[in-house]
Amino acid sequence: MLLCLALIGGCDAFLSRGMPPRAAARSVALSAEQQLVYPASAPRIKVGDAVPKINDEYVQDLSGIVGRKLTVLVGVPGAFTPTCSENHVPGFLENRDALAAQGVQSLAVLSVNDKFVMDAWAKSWPEQTEGSLKCETIADGRGAVSAAMGLLVDKGAMGGRCVRCAIVFEDGKALHVAVDEQGLEASSAESVLTFLASHKEAKVKAAAEAKAKAAEEAKAKLETRNAELAQERQQQFIGASVGISAATAAALAYFSQ
Repeated sequence: MLLCLALIGGCDAFLSRGMPPRAAARSVALSAEQQLVYPASAPRIKVGDAVPKINDEYVQDLSGIVGRKLTVLVGVPGAFTPTCSENHVPGFLENRDALAAQGVQSLAVLSVNDKFVMDAWAKSWPEQTEGSLKCETIADGRGAVSAAMGLLVDKGAMGGRCVRCAIVFEDGKALHVAVDEQGLEASSAESVLTFLASHKEAKVKAAAEAKAKAAEEAKAKLETRNAELAQERQQQFIGASVGISAATAAALAYFSQ
């Protein structure tokens, strides 16, 4: 029994010493991946939430990309995958001018892939025309960004992947969150444009109502002030009339003596 244990311990030590660097690195990568939080235990981003702060040295500052004014963030399961490459992302690329017309100032595509894959994917997209809305890529290699938004799902052999989505951020907060668990509908470019159009219309209406309300308040304030001035003048007139009457009565009394 003791001999068997000794042999097993010796084998373990031998295997540990002989483990190739790549295998060791893979072991570390798996351990790190297991620390990521999946949607089952992570709250999913919702309207009103701020841009999550990502503490990952391999991910560029998310707030620096989507925290600027009106931004559309497109999350996809993977670069070069059929739906993502043939329908989802092309829909946004083809509608860059329409997005800009609705006030969008920043567009970004996020996927759980390394930066080299994302760069290669971006090079396969149609060339953007001068002055059109630029589309940036976010290489979420470890899925840290997706996990922070509660959008990282376990795809088994494919590892962690971002749920297909489209999120509109305005001044650093989520304004619209559209998620497609399957297929492509809520997070399509058409759906996002529909939301942006209604949002823009609502903003224009709210601005007009606010302007009308301000004008009414200014008018009411002016009318109130004019009434106060009229009352002050009336009181001054009455005061002056009383004074004149008193002076006249005094003069008459003097001369009647």
